[in-house]
Amino acid sequence: MLNNQEKLPISDFYTVLNYQTISRSSRWWSFIVLIKARNKKKIGLYLFQKKNDEWKRKHKFTISSREEYEDIKKVLGNYSKNL
Repeated sequence: MLNNQEKLPISDFYTVLNYQTISRSSRWWSFIVLIKARNKKKIGLYLFQKKNDEWKRKHKFTISSREEYEDIKKVLGNYSKNL
């Protein structure tokens, strides 16, 4: 279930299962999305910039497995202690 009705500016190749906006302004939009492609689920972290009234992708990072997620979570947890 989507957290709002707006269509994400990502490829139609992906089936969007759910997403959460992290931050959004008139020029920048970052969100995390659960997508499905070729019968595989992935988590995508995206950053888009609005140019000429269109959202253009600036950065994309995907997590493809639970193991990869756990590794990233561990490192982020360690680094976040220094914030």
